[in-house]
Amino acid sequence: MERIKIIKAVQTRLNELTSKNSIDIIPNALIESLLDSVALNFLMSAPVFILPKVHATPSVVGKSDGTGYFLVPSDYLRLVSFRLDDWIYSVNDLLIDGTIQAKMQHFKYTRGTVNRPVGVLSFDGDGAKRIEYYTALNANPTVDEFVYIKFVKPELLPDNLIELFCWMVVSEVLQVQEYVELSKAAYDRFVTLVNQYNNAT
Repeated sequence: MERIKIIKAVQTRLNELTSKNSIDIIPNALIESLLDSVALNFLMSAPVFILPKVHATPSVVGKSDGTGYFLVPSDYLRLVSFRLDDWIYSVNDLLIDGTIQAKMQHFKYTRGTVNRPVGVLSFDGDGAKRIEYYTALNANPTVDEFVYIKFVKPELLPDNLIELFCWMVVSEVLQVQEYVELSKAAYDRFVTLVNQYNNAT
């Protein structure tokens, strides 16, 4: 949907929510300024089952001890799942490099295994994002499954997500304008729609 149409859709929902309340007029410029940051928040926080997903086959850099890593695509935002060819289960959540749990992966007896695999989100020396894996059965495994959420501009969101997205924008706009209760009401609309979407799938 075109950006200007998204802004108009947000205004429509603002009017719907605030029709019985006296609030200042919300300028289009404010909505426009928040669209991209709300899109990022939307893609990072919305349930993965409602979001468009990308499937990829990254190349692995393996080590003799069965650990290794692969670089993620430049548009990578959020993991859905990944699995190596000799793993039984997929990894759906990543540890963050530097945490205690992530540091434990550097030791043979406390790292992940084929039956309980672990992934760690880290950065290489050039600042590129990568996912470290623990542990494969061999030094050169392949990635059987890698599914992720990528960042897209609001105007490139699927049409079936615009309603959800607009309510998140409404909530953020009202929060910025310090209409806290109305912001919460808008977010509650977002949650209700997510639940309806879940029940319909």
